[in-house]
Amino acid sequence: IINILSYAGKSVYTGSSAYAASKAGAEAMMNVLRAETRQKGIKIVNIYPGAVLTSIWHPKHQERYRHQMMKPEEVAAMVYEISCQPASMIVEEVVLRPQGGDLRV
Repeated sequence: IINILSYAGKSVYTGSSAYAASKAGAEAMMNVLRAETRQKGIKIVNIYPGAVLTSIWHPKHQERYRHQMMKPEEVAAMVYEISCQPASMIVEEVVLRPQGGDLRV
């Protein structure tokens, strides 16, 4: 199980309390589920991307900050890499952030 959460659940961004709380809640739920299912061989990975150029952003922000955001296909490539790991190991968490750092809008 690969969860695409958000770095917003791990950091503080003003104006995003409901979004951040939902992501932090999903993180907690998946961490508990991982502990409950580990012995059954079920792998649960949480991915925390920073700013990704998707439709969640207002069009004016997409245009203005697109060069500072990661591309969806870059996140997808990481999901693929994680899914190819050997059965004997698990990558539990991955934080992906734009090279330029956090996007403050």
